[in-house]
Amino acid sequence: MDHKKRTAVQKIAIGGLMLEAAGWAGLALAYLIRMSEGTMTDIMLMALMAGNGIAFGLLAWGMIRGKKPWWILSIIWVGINLALTFTDQFGAADWAALGVNGGLLTLLIVGGYKPRNKPD
Repeated sequence: MDHKKRTAVQKIAIGGLMLEAAGWAGLALAYLIRMSEGTMTDIMLMALMAGNGIAFGLLAWGMIRGKKPWWILSIIWVGINLALTFTDQFGAADWAALGVNGGLLTLLIVGGYKPRNKPD
């Protein structure tokens, strides 16, 4: 989809997905550097963070392509991440995640899906 055919809200939502991807990849890298013992739990947490970063990156790529399944998957994935914010201790990082995920979910829903215009 041509970037000129997207609404401002859709462009911001795609940027938010890219921000999430970079954030999770950065957290995985920081956790890898900080990890001293390397227990199985530490390795699994780092892999989950990296996987979440990859998932957000794929969702951003799919949204750039402009296909409806990617938009639906983005809403589901951000919703899951929003729900998981409340599953453990709740601190400053969780408030930030709540704000980013809540805002991104709102943008995805409000921005809606705009189909690609096919040439005649």
